[in-house]
Amino acid sequence: MTKLNGIVSMGVLWVLVVIGVTVLMMPNAAVAITCDDVNRYLLPCFGYLTSQDNNAKPDRVCCKGVANLNNAAGTPANRQTACRCMQQLQRQYSRYVNPYNAKELPHRCDVYVPYEISTSTNCDNVR
Repeated sequence: MTKLNGIVSMGVLWVLVVIGVTVLMMPNAAVAITCDDVNRYLLPCFGYLTSQDNNAKPDRVCCKGVANLNNAAGTPANRQTACRCMQQLQRQYSRYVNPYNAKELPHRCDVYVPYEISTSTNCDNVR
């Protein structure tokens, strides 16, 4: 009976290993992005976003956050969420955020974002 228990245990272990390897090899499952995530990614951009100088340049750390946010928002649902979160930030800090710099942020960081960062963007149409 002990040998049978050992064989069953090895069989169960083998199935778990196969499942684990399969999960690891699957394409990254989409993880829902939150506004807290968006805020964390964009926090290094605060100085650039609040600058009244329309010729301001975002620094390297800011651009890394923009690129990381863009990568994290890799699905239409996550892009829509990121869009809404950025609009919420712009509205919440409208006295401070320079809308021109917000709109130009992806371009100035050489990051392609498939929609305009603006409070007038219809985030439901973001794909």
